[in-house]
Amino acid sequence: MDDARILAEDLASKSKFYTTAADHTIRLLDGFRRGKTHGETTYYKSLDRMLRLRPGFLYAFTGWPGGGKSEFITQLSVIQAHFKKRKIAYYSPESYPEDEFLDTFIHTYLGKSTDRKFPNVCSEEEYVQAIRWCDNYFHFCNWDETPNAETLLTAFNYLADNGCTIFVVDPFNSVVTEGEERNIAISLKKNLTLFKRFAVKRRVMVWLVEHPRTAASPEEYDELPNNRNMFGGTMWWNKCDIGVTIHRPNRQDHEDRSVVVNTWKVKRQQLNGTPGEATLYFDLRSNRYFEDRHCLSHPMIETDVYRDDRRDNGTPF
Repeated sequence: MDDARILAEDLASKSKFYTTAADHTIRLLDGFRRGKTHGETTYYKSLDRMLRLRPGFLYAFTGWPGGGKSEFITQLSVIQAHFKKRKIAYYSPESYPEDEFLDTFIHTYLGKSTDRKFPNVCSEEEYVQAIRWCDNYFHFCNWDETPNAETLLTAFNYLADNGCTIFVVDPFNSVVTEGEERNIAISLKKNLTLFKRFAVKRRVMVWLVEHPRTAASPEEYDELPNNRNMFGGTMWWNKCDIGVTIHRPNRQDHEDRSVVVNTWKVKRQQLNGTPGEATLYFDLRSNRYFEDRHCLSHPMIETDVYRDDRRDNGTPF
């Protein structure tokens, strides 16, 4: 069978493998008339110039152990559920058992401790209400055996059908990578491509958290890591739309809770911000990130009562 006949049969069976501008006219004109769709706010003003949220995008988050990257993802997730009513699916086996992991979401959502030994503990009524709130928005995937990318994406597709719009894998190396022992770059390329296609096809956000390689020296932990510190570093740069580092610059000072958020790659910068750096402050009492060192400015604080209470009780650290 010659190539022309194969092409003719493909077209006749509607197995079309290409498009032209005419196929996209309606969406192009709609975008032109309405204006371009810019990335969505993180609800942190200091971050929005460099980090925006966009359905269809693949995000890579990295940072040294203990740098606050998982807490940052938890905070972003709670804010998205709170303001945007988005449902979020997690595969985070290093954070399980699920009930303990869920407790961190409740802590962040309430902005109050869930441990009775602390004076700012929430009430049981608040705790029960927070459980119900989390039940509306969060799903936690788990298997007895570590899944590969295909198994995880099958589950994610099911959850997308049931309303989830953000998908988190933390850490990404918890996904079995077939052929990794032979060529990590090729295996990583395959997996990242699968997750990117899923994000685009389902118009969802995928947030992947990946640890850097082990530091060569203790001093390296003081340096800001990026894709070059990740296994298959070039591939992370090539495949991800947004690259983010979460870093504690003064990690040895336990009183200093400043955390640097750095974006080292931003795709379509005219719509989604430009690579840059901002500082947030992590408050242990509320399990939240704030924009000021006194931890008074937070997107979910809706009254001045909470701020006044914090001033009366001194600094949170």
